[in-house]
Amino acid sequence: ANREKFFSNPAAYSDLDVADSGTDPVLVVDDRTHKPGHYSLGVLYRGQRFLFASPENREKFLDDMTRYAREWSIRKSDR
Repeated sequence: ANREKFFSNPAAYSDLDVADSGTDPVLVVDDRTHKPGHYSLGVLYRGQRFLFASPENREKFLDDMTRYAREWSIRKSDR
């Protein structure tokens, strides 16, 4: 019962570690667009939770986490 309650509204329970308000970092780096990701596609990397708009973007990030995290940080500071 608690699991269903959590997944019905995960943001209400924990978003303190979500990077950039949940913007998909792969889209920020590759397309320079800002689209929110989904909690169900989140990845924890170096203390931050990155959310992704699609499973494909999540896989891209997992294939090269260091690059995406670094470039995301640079692009994020450009805004």
